[in-house]
Amino acid sequence: YKEVPFGSSLSEIYALVGAPLRYRPLSARVNHRVHELDYRCWNPKDIEFVDYTNSSGYRTYVRSLCFILVKAVNDLYPGIPFTLEHPVSKGFYCAFEDRREISPGEVERIRSKMLQIVAADVPFVSHNIRTVDAIELFRRCGLKYKALLIETVGMAYTAYYEMDGYIDYFYGALVPSSGYIHLFDLIPYEDGVLLQIPKR
Repeated sequence: YKEVPFGSSLSEIYALVGAPLRYRPLSARVNHRVHELDYRCWNPKDIEFVDYTNSSGYRTYVRSLCFILVKAVNDLYPGIPFTLEHPVSKGFYCAFEDRREISPGEVERIRSKMLQIVAADVPFVSHNIRTVDAIELFRRCGLKYKALLIETVGMAYTAYYEMDGYIDYFYGALVPSSGYIHLFDLIPYEDGVLLQIPKR
């Protein structure tokens, strides 16, 4: 049990308890529910910090990596829908929605952009707004499938993330910033790319 200042964030609490993990945490379970590290505690909580050796922390890493990929593609190819399709060969197959082929040179360009985003250590900023407003926002940004997903969840409020002006919706916590994502690869695969993720 540790007393901390009222309203401390999980990252502040982690420092106050002496940074006990071997690797830095990526998220934390608060009363058995996963939250990002900027989550603030206003009353007593049971907290378990998790790094990428933990399955929950690993999922946080993968979600954050996927966000960096779609952000990089959006920066390079604005207005062209890009989707994360399905797991394959220990990674994720991703492609443009219209199935235009991605050349090896374009794959390297996307990979380089991802590395730039990681090196810049850009923060993931979480927002929590009314679901009706979130649906309108995502439709306005051309993310019609995400808008439909939010609509079908049936929650009064929706949490989404923003990175340097780009927004996206992921079900679950993300790391505090892009600098946490230090290992990945991107290679040509069929008419798209294969996002390779590290083993836990």
